[in-house]
Amino acid sequence: MKTRASPQKPATPAINPIYQKYIDKIATIPSARKVILVDDEEGPIIWTVIEAAPFKDAPRSPIYEAESEILRDSPEDVLIDFHVSNLSEYADEEEVFRNIGPHAMVMGQR
Repeated sequence: MKTRASPQKPATPAINPIYQKYIDKIATIPSARKVILVDDEEGPIIWTVIEAAPFKDAPRSPIYEAESEILRDSPEDVLIDFHVSNLSEYADEEEVFRNIGPHAMVMGQR
């Protein structure tokens, strides 16, 4: 008897547990909009995109704290470069992504 195979969804790539821990921390920050991974030849770059008052340090502080916690709690051989980009400092979201680069993968968003 032949059966028809049900269509399968493509597998979602597993997120590194360290990245997931960061995403979970960022999810509690109201200004955070997206967490984006760029696989760079020198190592991973994690961009956190926020939407907050432009050119102010205060909205970035909880992001920097989360980054510090992740680096402090990770093994010494883990290399991650973190960046923060504020949507309010760009003309549109496309400009933010041009700045981040073409090989970006959104790992979390709201």
